[in-house]
Amino acid sequence: MNRLEALRYFCAAAQTLQFRKAASRLSVSPQVVTRVMAELEAALGEPLFVRSTRQVRLTDFGTRFLPRAAVLAGWREAFCHGAAKG
Repeated sequence: MNRLEALRYFCAAAQTLQFRKAASRLSVSPQVVTRVMAELEAALGEPLFVRSTRQVRLTDFGTRFLPRAAVLAGWREAFCHGAAKG
């Protein structure tokens, strides 16, 4: 998965603070969200979430990263929408 798409997944997970809800928004399985978050964290070299059995919360790094990720994810959406229109 490309990194811009991973940022979209991160934003959904950060907004819901539940991988299951994020997966529902994204029309994928929770396992896909979990895998993409692990791959993104590995690429960044920092954890984005603190995970427990029932919930997740953003780390300090995740909180600082979210605004930047949201801008890039929004840019990706605008680009894809514009490209589809021709």
